[in-house]
Amino acid sequence: MSESALTSLKTHFSDLSDPRAQHRIEHLLIDIVLITICAVICGAESWVEIEN
Repeated sequence: MSESALTSLKTHFSDLSDPRAQHRIEHLLIDIVLITICAVICGAESWVEIEN
């Protein structure tokens, strides 16, 4: 995926509100969203596959 495509996705999803408790956040929500999108594009079909 090109740098401009990732930037576009980040811009598109940047307004998402994060419902998680602040003291338990280890990763930014936008990072989780973008990694998940990329994994699904690559064929991941479960959270285990996304993690791998």
